[in-house]
Amino acid sequence: MARSPLKKYRKENGLSLAQLGQMFRSRDGGPFNKMTISRWENAKVPLHRVLAVERVTGIPRYILRPEQYATGKRR
Repeated sequence: MARSPLKKYRKENGLSLAQLGQMFRSRDGGPFNKMTISRWENAKVPLHRVLAVERVTGIPRYILRPEQYATGKRR
């Protein structure tokens, strides 16, 4: 299985799961916990979070969710 682009970003930037979680905010305003970030790395970033992950990490949406953004073009 190919390595998750989010995991690659985290490792290349020397971040722990918890540190990456601190870069995002949940609905209640708190950071995401390491279990949530782990799920994003091992499955898929939820579609409603893709734009936030793209904005924070610079990983293009078409890399995070190619089945949704297959053309590689910004919409």
